[in-house]
Amino acid sequence: MLTERFAAVFGGGGPVAAVRAPGRVNLIGEHTDYNGYPVLPMAIDRSIHAVFRGRSDRHVRVANASDRFPSRAFRVDEAAVEFPRGDWGSYVRAAVRGVLEEYQPPAPRGFDALFAGDIPIAAGLSSSSALVVAAALVFLHV
Repeated sequence: MLTERFAAVFGGGGPVAAVRAPGRVNLIGEHTDYNGYPVLPMAIDRSIHAVFRGRSDRHVRVANASDRFPSRAFRVDEAAVEFPRGDWGSYVRAAVRGVLEEYQPPAPRGFDALFAGDIPIAAGLSSSSALVVAAALVFLHV
């Protein structure tokens, strides 16, 4: 179903791949515990999925299966410029920026990606973190 929607949004042609990043819950809480020990995160059975295809240029185009989130586009070298506060596209930009800073790929390529998920938003299950991880996996793959 997601691959068909990807083709409808970005057009056919060329193989696509997919990634998955699970949501998580912290069993101890959202902080270091009172004894200075880290929290104990645990993956849950809800995830962010992305179907994607690499591009030959440095353009990134992302869409979301939910109509609640509009499509976004930017160039890889513009990853440091955020969309307006709270915009879902900023999480994708953060992932691209993080990969560029950490790995410094010599010739980074862009990608087209369609994201979907079943992690409830603002429920403390790290939906935004899962989106960043999924976007980073996409960018690393291409």
